[in-house]
Amino acid sequence: MNEQPTIWLVDDDQAIIEIIKQAFKKQQLSCQIAGFTDANAIIANLEKAKLPTMLMVDYSMPGMDGLELIERIKHNPHTSSLKVVLFSQFMSKELIDRAQNMGVYEVTSKPFSFQEWCILARDLCLAGHFQ
Repeated sequence: MNEQPTIWLVDDDQAIIEIIKQAFKKQQLSCQIAGFTDANAIIANLEKAKLPTMLMVDYSMPGMDGLELIERIKHNPHTSSLKVVLFSQFMSKELIDRAQNMGVYEVTSKPFSFQEWCILARDLCLAGHFQ
């Protein structure tokens, strides 16, 4: 039996993390979800834990922003293949281009359609796109 996919969310707003978790639960996604409120916590956990199936990162965070986090992840041989979705309320063509050049799988706007997020997560995690 395959393990459940894991999704790590990083957003400095704990309420957003809880809303996303509830949306995934409501859509009955069969996955494990962990939330982190800062980029340094993600980095520390990536070094010692089993890598998640997917990482969902907010762009706008104090300290290290989402692109800085993604850059560190993509430059580390241990984590470079990690699939990342970036979300931001400050969407621009420049942000999208920078993220895509870093190898981000998807860039989406915030506020977002939780149903669309759930479909994206389900398709990526459960349809074998990350195998």
